[in-house]
Amino acid sequence: MKLSLEFKGKTVVAEVAPDRAVDLSLPVDPVSGLPRAWYKGPATQQPVRNGDWIGSVAEGGAVNFYDQQFNPHAHCTHTETLGHIDGGKQPLSEGYPPAHLLAVLVTLAPDENVLTLDAFWAALSAVMPGNDVVPQAVIVRTHTGPKNDLLRDWSNTSPPYFDPELMRALVKHGVEHLLVDLPSVDPEVDGGELAAHHVFFGVPSAPRKTATITELIAVPPAAPDGIFLLNLQVAPWVNDAAPSRPLIYPAHWA
Repeated sequence: MKLSLEFKGKTVVAEVAPDRAVDLSLPVDPVSGLPRAWYKGPATQQPVRNGDWIGSVAEGGAVNFYDQQFNPHAHCTHTETLGHIDGGKQPLSEGYPPAHLLAVLVTLAPDENVLTLDAFWAALSAVMPGNDVVPQAVIVRTHTGPKNDLLRDWSNTSPPYFDPELMRALVKHGVEHLLVDLPSVDPEVDGGELAAHHVFFGVPSAPRKTATITELIAVPPAAPDGIFLLNLQVAPWVNDAAPSRPLIYPAHWA
């Protein structure tokens, strides 16, 4: 199926079919314990026990009925709101983001561990030559190896982070949804400053209540830089962040 979208006076055609979907998510995995970040141990699971009843088929129960303990920021691909850094605690349970979004995927190489505005514009111009329209969703890939390489313990690894100047440019151009293959858009250790988060979410001066940041994605190497239709599937969870499953479909300007 081909889906036609209008965006800022331009037409985009997306190829929507199950075999065209590219899954950008990393799962909660209490078996391997990966991915994980922020000095957390692995996610865990255990069958519910109620007297003689047990929620494990392997242990003789009729069904599997497990409790799981995990942190969405540390154990999986997740989408967060300004509630992550704002006292209002805006939950991810209000029916956003929109189901389908125009997105651009760009690969950025950090400069001394920083993702810069210059690198972003260079990558964007390579896939959208002569086009000054920045879609409402931006997907940033920093890792070009196999997707499974991102199933790691990110703690104490000092991953790359976003220059606040780049965040200001994204906000200026109307970007509402940012997706990255990192555990955070800010440095692993910054004394709680979280400068990139604050700029993108407009905290405290101009809160952006419909903006989201999705972290710990994994973009397969076979997915080329360019424009896509993004289906950002987010669990309707009353929390500042929720597990999510971004799917992208190839698209092109008509």
